[in-house]
Amino acid sequence: MERNKYDREEKILISLPERFLEDVKVILQDEYEEFIDSYNENKTTGLRLNTMKMSKEKFQKLNLFDLEQIPWTNEGFYYDESVCKPGKNPLHEAGVYYLQEPSAMSVVPKLDIQKGDRVLDMCAAPGGKSTYILSQLDDTGLLVSNEINPIRINALGENLERFGARNCIITNTDSTRLRKAFTGYFDKIVIDAPCSGEGMFRKDPVAIQDWTYSKVLECQSIQKEIIRDGYKMLKKGGILVYSTCTFSREENEDVIEEFIAENEGAVLIEKERLWPHKIKGEGHFVAKIQKLDDEDCRVKEMKLKKLLATGLAAIMVMGLVGCSSSSGSSSAQTDKLQQIKDAGVLKVGTSAEYSPYEFHKVVDGEDKIVGFDDFVVQEIAKDMGVKVEYEDMGFDGLLGALQADKVDIVLAGMTPDEKRKKSV
Repeated sequence: MERNKYDREEKILISLPERFLEDVKVILQDEYEEFIDSYNENKTTGLRLNTMKMSKEKFQKLNLFDLEQIPWTNEGFYYDESVCKPGKNPLHEAGVYYLQEPSAMSVVPKLDIQKGDRVLDMCAAPGGKSTYILSQLDDTGLLVSNEINPIRINALGENLERFGARNCIITNTDSTRLRKAFTGYFDKIVIDAPCSGEGMFRKDPVAIQDWTYSKVLECQSIQKEIIRDGYKMLKKGGILVYSTCTFSREENEDVIEEFIAENEGAVLIEKERLWPHKIKGEGHFVAKIQKLDDEDCRVKEMKLKKLLATGLAAIMVMGLVGCSSSSGSSSAQTDKLQQIKDAGVLKVGTSAEYSPYEFHKVVDGEDKIVGFDDFVVQEIAKDMGVKVEYEDMGFDGLLGALQADKVDIVLAGMTPDEKRKKSV
């Protein structure tokens, strides 16, 4: 098949699929050539500040990189990767900022997140949208970060933990099971839908090789299912933001228009395309929808012990309670909780040597509850009618104690104060 070829600044020849070019030409018409010329430019790179860890003013005073403000997000900046490497700076590992493609930062601001909101990120890995949501919630409310692909869960967990997540749950399930558990529950939902990735062409030649029109239609089918399930999980007055990093009408306007036609209570508030020839970014589509119809909420404010035993099986409750991801069966979790109740004591080991997520990875495979918020420990104990015993034992001691079944919960990253050393 004949293909049009364009030479990037890096002197790499890329071949854009003929069907893709035909479709874009229909959409852009007179702007088509300008769009094609954008493939001669370098990809754009950006970082987004974590305002929970550092203020914008303090970060800018550090003057670490030659930064340029991204216009659609107050926390985002462009940087030139040929001049600096923010990913190698210790502040990146500390979670002070997150590296994210600039146009992707346009999505979360559309949610208009308020403190205390309950938010769902339906397609969360590797964590760009979720980390942004966390910084907007500012240690309030709740974020549920769902990722259907189990292989991508580790990256999601690491990024959320690095950002300082304390009010976040990670789930690993499909949209249908999620809908059954959370109908009518959330104030805000973001769907960064799986797509054909046409917005990745300039920075990833593999995305070009993988593209087919059949993939566009396959993604469209998945997107329609996800947005229908997502809408059911919104409460009345809630906001759903749908986004993709692709340009096809099939995956963007067609999905939204069909969805709005099917749902009388759904109001399209805003729809926006970011094109790489018009803005400094790789391109994005964003649609904002508000729900005006009622939805009976099926979610009760469950006790954490019940959440641990649900079929959804959260891989980890960041800042609350987490479960081992490899075994993690609801029956094993329920049995463990019953053992604690029968003993009348919740044994808590503490260590300041490792972060909670690091410890979680080390003990993966154990049928253990791994938590790191003392308030939640107290709430669990109160609910179960048991007392709490704390012991500071260091990392090696904790690992041995877990393996020997001498402790039930880990408060990693902290040591007990004088009050905690006594049985409560």
